[in-house]
Amino acid sequence: MARKRTLDIHELVFDPELVRALKSKGLIFYEVLWGNADDFGGFEMNYEKIKLWCGALPITITEVKKYLKILTELRKIILYETDGKKCGWLKNLMKCQPLKNPSLPTLPLPEWITYEIKKYPSGKKYAQYQIITKKLPVAYQYATKTTETIPKETILKEFLEYFNLKTGKKLILTDVRRTLIEQRLKTHTLDQLKIAVDNFILDPWEDRHKYIDVVYCIGVRSKVDNLEKWLNWSFDKKPDPITVSAAISLIQRNQTTSTMEEILNRLPEKDLSEFMIFVNKDNYLKGIYQRAKKEKK
Repeated sequence: MARKRTLDIHELVFDPELVRALKSKGLIFYEVLWGNADDFGGFEMNYEKIKLWCGALPITITEVKKYLKILTELRKIILYETDGKKCGWLKNLMKCQPLKNPSLPTLPLPEWITYEIKKYPSGKKYAQYQIITKKLPVAYQYATKTTETIPKETILKEFLEYFNLKTGKKLILTDVRRTLIEQRLKTHTLDQLKIAVDNFILDPWEDRHKYIDVVYCIGVRSKVDNLEKWLNWSFDKKPDPITVSAAISLIQRNQTTSTMEEILNRLPEKDLSEFMIFVNKDNYLKGIYQRAKKEKK
């Protein structure tokens, strides 16, 4: 079992983006993860177990998932799966709060971490961990508090690739899109732009498929700042109901578990059977539905 530790306050004080994104309750949640993870920074993605770690902190499974999602989007957590076990790795724990003689791992290690077993004179064992930077996912090989160290062209391409992946489009980096993305990156981080994309694709508007371009996600149209609009999409507000036709249009555009979860949260119970007639015609969608139902429990 990992030793208990407290969060290095400098990790928070000097990362205002993290403070804004998590707010007070989320920061306490982050500290809980920091204090209970293995000494190499790993923890199992077991929502019930993480909720129990929170002790007296009133928190729901939905909130646990929300904070994990935010921390992943801010690149504070890297998700990985080894030996069939889904885990998360706190990227900055070993850097910001290294331990002299860390405990042996209780979880499978990601491919970018190795360790040697050392012994005290008494014979008790401890681990000596090493991070292999070149094996980290490319986006995580840079600092997470700023995008200044990443080549500009890499950032632009990464954002557009992310936008295309999430929307199913095949947009190219035109001069207009390049200028727009560059302008938004002057005041926002790459991760904030990605959060806007994540919320943008959940728009239930039936005609959204006609207006899927970068400008409608992070640009300014008719004096409306779309980037701020999608960044401030509230996870806590009661979701607006969605019609069956809108739900079908949404899942056709974005065939993901998170989209199905959003639909199940917003679709009135009386309309579920009609929606399921459509879902049951496609085995792939049926699989997504089953995973979404499992996550929702």
